[in-house]
Amino acid sequence: DRTMQDGEAIESRMVTKRIEGAQKKVEERHFESRKHLLEYDEVMDEQRKRVYAYRQQILDGINCRELIMDMISEQAQRRVSEFLDRDYRWEVVTEWAAADFGIRVNIAEIRNSTREELEIVLRDSALRQSREDVTDQIEECLLQDVDESEWNWQALTRWANSRYNLGLNDKKLRAEPREAIFDLLTDRIEPVIERYDFATVDIFLEDLFPLRSMCEWLRQQYTLDASPEQFNHDTDEEVIETTLGLLDQLYRDKEVEFPVTVGINNFLIARQAGGERSDREGLVQWASDRFDQPITMSDIANRQRDQIRAALLDFSERSFEAGEKLRGEIDELCFNGQSPTNGETTELALATELPRITEWVQSSFGVTIDSDDWTGLEPEDARQRLLSLYDSRFRPELGQAERSLILEILDTAWKDHLYHMDHLRSGIGLVGYAQKDPKTEYKREGMAAFDLMWERIGEQVTSSIFRIEIQSPEFVGSLWEVAATSHAEAGSVYDEVATEQTEGGGPQPGAEVEVIQPIRNTAPRVGRNDPCPCGSGKKYKKCCGSPN
Repeated sequence: DRTMQDGEAIESRMVTKRIEGAQKKVEERHFESRKHLLEYDEVMDEQRKRVYAYRQQILDGINCRELIMDMISEQAQRRVSEFLDRDYRWEVVTEWAAADFGIRVNIAEIRNSTREELEIVLRDSALRQSREDVTDQIEECLLQDVDESEWNWQALTRWANSRYNLGLNDKKLRAEPREAIFDLLTDRIEPVIERYDFATVDIFLEDLFPLRSMCEWLRQQYTLDASPEQFNHDTDEEVIETTLGLLDQLYRDKEVEFPVTVGINNFLIARQAGGERSDREGLVQWASDRFDQPITMSDIANRQRDQIRAALLDFSERSFEAGEKLRGEIDELCFNGQSPTNGETTELALATELPRITEWVQSSFGVTIDSDDWTGLEPEDARQRLLSLYDSRFRPELGQAERSLILEILDTAWKDHLYHMDHLRSGIGLVGYAQKDPKTEYKREGMAAFDLMWERIGEQVTSSIFRIEIQSPEFVGSLWEVAATSHAEAGSVYDEVATEQTEGGGPQPGAEVEVIQPIRNTAPRVGRNDPCPCGSGKKYKKCCGSPN
């Protein structure tokens, strides 16, 4: 035997194989960990792509009015179909019975029942379930295989009083044998059930109840006032079509009213709230430019605010109608009056119509467009650009409100969804105890939550856009600054840098450029136990080097 020297290699086939095997196991474990992480991240990656692509479309200028109208159409068709379903009233009855009386009943047991039959079914179900619940509570609180001193009389009494309001105390129950508890409780519960008042079911059994519920939902969601009588004799398809028509008209009225609300808020309400005089002259000048109509002080002089609003609504209505005519010409310009069929025909149609589009934009919006920027565009992209010009001219206030609202709700919902997915992932491994694959369940529940997120976004957007003046008056005020801003032509960043250098006495061309030296600490390094450089006499770690 000899002693190994420093740096001498260990040459042993057994040791080499052991090291290789250990390294392989470590690499396999790390690979499985990365693979496991990637499989979970695939779900979020797909969701992330969809959300960011949708958000980027909004930032790129997609027409948000069409997005909102699609949300309204999808929601209305889905929810109205639910209200018109033949089992809707019976679903409401089952939910009401469970919430108010704790009665569990299936729709099949009560479907098409009369008032008397429904009450009998509900009362019989309540009696039957009360006996089952009493038996379960006795088995749970008064266990036969434990000593009587450990029986939980208080829990049994608390359940009976909270569920049926019997007014019992545990001392009275303790005085009875276990076999008599069931009869004692059921005898007291039956009179309580007999006193149940089911008068509310008369509302659910009315012929117009589904339509009345639908109209109430339309009012809460969209502020649409509709009466069930106007849908009474329509088929389901006609009800959906009529509802969509009413919502479309409601949003059109919103487009007419919103700019007037913003203008009055800026020139009258906001100034008066700030202690200033209302600027009626400014309001007249703004309205003349905004609605492209001759408006004078005589149109609003000596009038109250409501009268001024009514007068401006007339001008806004005429301006909106003129804009609607231009909006109807956009599809004809981009698709040559035909619906898009394939890429070749639509691209050829756009190329041939480009001179006409340029002339139309100049005459309609007073804007000169560069044909080179439009060459090669898909017809839908060109259409979105034209709609953006239309919004900036005829609906700048509401267009900006739509865009800001969707982005805000989307961002908030996405952050909440990420938080929910983190919680879901942290606990999804527990489903393995139920013989389920955690990754499969994570994907299933994650996509279900993702779909609910989009549904929630749509409901919040469509509900808020009709109430934006009431819910967020500060936001309406901020829209004035956005709509009234005129952007100067953006210069090159290099020009700005050159200007700053010239104004700040920067180096001239050909001059030697001064190199900025990095900052270095040239002082000697102080150890933790060395005397502190401040001269206190303490160690550095107890003085200036202390974390406190």
